[in-house]
Amino acid sequence: MWQQYQLVILIHLRNLTKTRYPPSHSYSPVDLVKKEYFPYDELSNEDRRRFKGYYDKGQVLWILDGYDELVQDIPEQLKDIFDHVRNTQHHIMTSRPFAIALPYDIKLEITGFTNDNIQKYVEQFFDQIKDEIDNSSLQALKLLSFLQNNPRIWGIVHIPVNLELMCSLWCDTNWSETTTLTMTTVYDKMTEWLCRRHLEKRNISSSQMTKEYVYKHFQQELGFLESLAFNGMESKSIILAPKLLRIAFKESQCSLQHQSHLLNTGILKSLDYKPIGTRIEADKNHYFLHLSFQEHFAARYLMTQLGNFWSSSMRISGRI
Repeated sequence: MWQQYQLVILIHLRNLTKTRYPPSHSYSPVDLVKKEYFPYDELSNEDRRRFKGYYDKGQVLWILDGYDELVQDIPEQLKDIFDHVRNTQHHIMTSRPFAIALPYDIKLEITGFTNDNIQKYVEQFFDQIKDEIDNSSLQALKLLSFLQNNPRIWGIVHIPVNLELMCSLWCDTNWSETTTLTMTTVYDKMTEWLCRRHLEKRNISSSQMTKEYVYKHFQQELGFLESLAFNGMESKSIILAPKLLRIAFKESQCSLQHQSHLLNTGILKSLDYKPIGTRIEADKNHYFLHLSFQEHFAARYLMTQLGNFWSSSMRISGRI
């Protein structure tokens, strides 16, 4: 299969931005390769001729990663080159399913962990911490039984990051006390665990804190995440630009000056793909640990807004 190709080129489509590719220039496929792979070096004329030869003969396999991160805002100056690669070159396109309607001969869906993968991951996770907890193998069996007996949770732990979090918080949570097990409950417990872990990293013990106290401690931070998630969903963005961060800062009355840890709780990840990176966190793009976390915090935002609306309505009706 691969013998016909002289080059395999991976392009992260989220990198194709106006910042990296100013509209004052025109671009060709070799310019794309140069920018993504050799940003500080010049390609010789021989290198350019060799690449053009491979390109014209169809001997380049392009892996175009993250169409969902490009389709919303593809720079005008890159549309022609992107369409030319897509229409004339052998390529593999990756995307979240909801974002792509392009016709392809073959479509494959990556679903995450298989059932066997889940079992192996849990067993390996608890084997690695066998010196830290009692009966680690028994805990692994209990967790697997718990997951398999709760079909909706079994569904979400096929997402690797969710399974990692479930393993991490398993020994710190008494699931028998959870009377109603919903997806909201699960993500709520994951969020609480991430908050507690962040406190520990700052040398603040949370062992004596109730969940309510932990959430009170992170009230502004959680409000920031809720606002950011909702505004991101509203603008159909999973890559959250600095503009969205500024809106969330203002709405939640947070600032990095007073809450320098705000972007480092583990729920958000920074994404800096500028040729010369910035050290200013607020100027970087960010994304949630997983899209499901963004959806969870967006739902929390809606619940908060509805609660505020009903509280205001009750106060007004009480005055009439």
